[in-house]
Amino acid sequence: MSRTPRTTPETLVRIEEQRAEEVLKRERDLNRVIERRNPTLPSTEAYARGVIPSSDPRWYTKAQYTTYLGRREMGRFDPNVTYPTPPPPRRATPAKPKPKKR
Repeated sequence: MSRTPRTTPETLVRIEEQRAEEVLKRERDLNRVIERRNPTLPSTEAYARGVIPSSDPRWYTKAQYTTYLGRREMGRFDPNVTYPTPPPPRRATPAKPKPKKR
């Protein structure tokens, strides 16, 4: 009788993180090739907005954040790839004039 190794939650987390890191590495490598072949190709508007910090409450694990970074890299030159983006910068609005006292 052969024993199969027990899969602990920690092992599953490590496996998920490794997979996400592999996807991120592959996408970054693909983007480097695209950049070398076409250096004038602009990044998408969503990619240009920047990255959401890892401290954002929507990322419960490192794997979730790394998966997000991988999706973001996929969407660098492809506007059809969707991923969360930071909110657009706020435009400065002029201050409302104070009402005159009578």
